[in-house]
Amino acid sequence: MFDIAPQIESVADIKNNVKVVQGDIKFWPDVLNVVKENNVEGIFHLGMIHVPRALDAKPWDVYETNVTGTGYEIRSFVYHGDTSRVRKLVI
Repeated sequence: MFDIAPQIESVADIKNNVKVVQGDIKFWPDVLNVVKENNVEGIFHLGMIHVPRALDAKPWDVYETNVTGTGYEIRSFVYHGDTSRVRKLVI
């Protein structure tokens, strides 16, 4: 689990099977390094900012998290992930 503010209790039932890493999806080195250093086999992208209210308040944060962050994940996985087993990319 890669999160800017990890909630360990949210993975309590699978904590022995999950590595928790603190980082910011909007910061390319954080995303790249977590993939590179952890032999990542796949990414389930669940990070986002709910658009309706946040878009009015901080539109750039919404874009950076939802669009740029997703691009960082894809690129970091292509560069350093195990792409040999990837059959499908769903965005």
